[in-house]
Amino acid sequence: VPCCVMSRTNAVTTRLPANPLEVSPTKSNVCQALDTLYSTTSQEERDTAQNWLLAFTQTPEAWGLSIELLGEDNITLAHFGGHTLQEKIKYQWQELPPEKQEELFRILLVVLMKYNPGPTPMLTRLSVVIAQVIIQVLPDQWPNIILDFVSFSLQSKESMLPMLSVFKILPEELHEAPIINTKRKAIQIFLKAFVPRFLSLMIEFLKNGGGHNDPRIRRECLMCLVSWDIPLQCILESPLVELVFMCIEHFDDCIPHGCEYFITNLLQIVDIKKHPNFLKGLFHRSVALHQALSSRLKNLDVFSLHSLARLYTALGEKIPDIIIKDTDFGPKLSDIVIFYGTHQNPDIAIQTFSFWYEISSEFEQDDDLREFAPLYAPLFLKFLNLLVTKCIYPQDLDESELGEFLSLRKDISDYILECHKFLGTHCLDQLYQTLLQGIQQNIHPHRWAFIEAPLFALKASSDLFTENDEILFKVINEYPNFPYHPTLMNTAVRLLGECSTLLASHGDELTRALHVITASLNSKELISAAAEAMDRISESCGELMAREIDNVLPVIKPLVTNVQLEPNSRSHLMRSTCRILSHVGWETSVRTLQDLLGPIFLRLQQLLIDNTQLTPDGDAYNVLMSELRLLSSAFLLVDNSDSEQPHPLFTSMQNFYPILDYLLENFSTDDNMVDVCTRILKNGVTNLNRSFSPFLPPLLSLLPRCYAKNQHPQIFSTYSVAVAVFSFLCNEKTESGTACTLLFGQCLSLLATKTISALNDSAFIQPDAYKEFFNSLTQTSTRIPLAVATTESSASNFLLASLFIIPRLDHIHPFKAAIDFFEHFVSSSQGGMVSAVNKHFVAILDFIFRGIAGNKPRSFIPQYARLLQSIQASYPEQLRQITLRLFNDPGYPASHLTEEEKKEFTKNICLHWKSATQFKDVVHDFSAKCRGLLPAYAQATKPFL
Repeated sequence: VPCCVMSRTNAVTTRLPANPLEVSPTKSNVCQALDTLYSTTSQEERDTAQNWLLAFTQTPEAWGLSIELLGEDNITLAHFGGHTLQEKIKYQWQELPPEKQEELFRILLVVLMKYNPGPTPMLTRLSVVIAQVIIQVLPDQWPNIILDFVSFSLQSKESMLPMLSVFKILPEELHEAPIINTKRKAIQIFLKAFVPRFLSLMIEFLKNGGGHNDPRIRRECLMCLVSWDIPLQCILESPLVELVFMCIEHFDDCIPHGCEYFITNLLQIVDIKKHPNFLKGLFHRSVALHQALSSRLKNLDVFSLHSLARLYTALGEKIPDIIIKDTDFGPKLSDIVIFYGTHQNPDIAIQTFSFWYEISSEFEQDDDLREFAPLYAPLFLKFLNLLVTKCIYPQDLDESELGEFLSLRKDISDYILECHKFLGTHCLDQLYQTLLQGIQQNIHPHRWAFIEAPLFALKASSDLFTENDEILFKVINEYPNFPYHPTLMNTAVRLLGECSTLLASHGDELTRALHVITASLNSKELISAAAEAMDRISESCGELMAREIDNVLPVIKPLVTNVQLEPNSRSHLMRSTCRILSHVGWETSVRTLQDLLGPIFLRLQQLLIDNTQLTPDGDAYNVLMSELRLLSSAFLLVDNSDSEQPHPLFTSMQNFYPILDYLLENFSTDDNMVDVCTRILKNGVTNLNRSFSPFLPPLLSLLPRCYAKNQHPQIFSTYSVAVAVFSFLCNEKTESGTACTLLFGQCLSLLATKTISALNDSAFIQPDAYKEFFNSLTQTSTRIPLAVATTESSASNFLLASLFIIPRLDHIHPFKAAIDFFEHFVSSSQGGMVSAVNKHFVAILDFIFRGIAGNKPRSFIPQYARLLQSIQASYPEQLRQITLRLFNDPGYPASHLTEEEKKEFTKNICLHWKSATQFKDVVHDFSAKCRGLLPAYAQATKPFL
């Protein structure tokens, strides 16, 4: 049913019966149904009309009535007739006898002429219908249909545009038509043979506008060229390219479609190695085109300018090498691209930027082009100035416009970096000069924006700063000359944070930078940027900042404990403090952390006392989360691994156990709460090392209960990091070490059980988490068996979990890590693990053989081979017996394997197990046979071997 209604019928509205078969399919009833569908407000009546019309389209009478409706002046009726006919031809074409099919086509041609020049929706609809008829009768039933169609269309000027409309649609309709692929390919071959005639028509029409110098015909020709695949050789032997350029030069409405043809068709099929001269000629002609259009460019619409900009950018993407080496036309094309880059429309400007990326990349990849670099240096400086201009904040932006502008600046950052790569220090010098020019504009009301833009550009290119780039220090000297504006000062402060590595090698300049940052911490408008900058600088310059501790800490400490401050800023400052304290004396570090974290612990306890009914959407809950994130930051950065005595921060964790216990017990279904609590545990486990061993068992006892309620990936990851601590604790002959060993065995057993139950429903943990987990186990494999093998049940559970997880790992890296661990597991002599392997030996071999036979890609086979070799070394007799038992099944592990092939494989894995190379070859050959990948020559010679 048509979805685009242009007018309603004038039929008298009467109620249709619910059953469509109760009303005969006549023209008047169709009109009545359409009128009901589009005029009534009753949904019931609309549904009835809709159902009746759908039923009508399936009747044989619909053929004649839809043709009759096409002749109506009422567009709604005509459109519905066209739609019905289109569906009938697509899906019920065989209902028409052959003689009626040809008659239908003749009628459609006459109706098609009626809709020239419009309305456009009806012309398009009829073109689709005629294209469908052509597809149905080609190539055998009516092989001359296209030639007959062309002969009919060339009889008058009025029929040329409709013919081109059909040609424009035909390739796409063929691609989407519901026909078998053999017929589709046959029609494609037929159309390919028609290409020379089609091309001659297009050339003739482009020359003279169909004999009437009609620009509309030229425009439609260009749209046809975009739709059809014309072999390059035909194009090279014709004047087509020059004719397209002439149309673009002389007819404004041809510009978009002409450029589209060059971009999406011609440039895609030309091989630069085979036709460099042709592409060079296209490049030169495009430069000449700009000169020819220069007087009309200011009057062109945005769509045309956008198309021209795309054309010049596409040339840079296709042939950067040719452009660079052309010392005459290369700079001209670059200036043209800069011209379009200056356009106020961001869509036109930003697409030209990729031209410079391609040119810069070509210089970077080909050292032979460096001789042309001096020629392009001034052009890249122009481009840099253009980018800085685009970064200037416009005045009076609304919220949506500001969002678009900031998105544009984010994209521009990458291109500024490309300029820096090409220009080196000249880029920084240019940005500094632009900054000075902005400072000198004392009377300009928007002066701050002209200073902020080059600062933003410097920040964007900061990744390439070296120790010798002292422009930053000149810029810092100018900070006192900046007019105050929050946006300007935010950029200035963030620039210092981005340059932390450079500041680390210049201690004196660091002091000045810290003065700017600490001063900004006192401003509500700048504190977020200043806290982030402080965090970055402390990461690179922690030791140098320790010298400034008396100036920095008095500013930071009250902000960290200020609950009114934005949580991210507090976290940044907490991390900064911890990094600085790691470079000062023990007493200072302990005292400062106690001053900072003491109030946090008290505040957490008070929050829980005062708010017995905490809810995740309440204000108290948000404050609680903020305090917990601060603790997480502290545990991440306070490293106690080399100290013989525990840090007071960690001993105070004993008082924090009840809080964590309460939170994980009551909010285990809230992912945010689980995430922050387990991060505290994970960060603590990572950095506490030996000093934390007395407190580890009660801390980790929280995890199983939490994991039982919430299979959060962060909890799984926490287990992974815990392995590193257990690696030495499980070996310690202490009461604490024994407790940790037992607890870890319980944790792993629970982890296995929960993993199996959860993965039966869905894979809730990403492959990278598995990789981290199994990698951790593998690195400490000599000790982990003590934990896993505390009981046979725990070892058995963990083995089953591994057998369940590993086949579901589709990425090679976590799969390899898992197999590495599993290899250590089956090779262990620990009693619990040996018992578990013996108990599940059949499951283990079944998992390996199914993987080898085809459950996994062949790239995984070396891992299976290594695991199977380890089993052969530890359990040789069991391997032989169980393999023979499994292979006794006729369809196992692959249906087409012969008994001889299975016996040969069993014999070879027992014979060659001492040689890793030979063993792997045996497994590879068997895998190929299982997958039916034996080469043809091997199949042919097989009977003789």
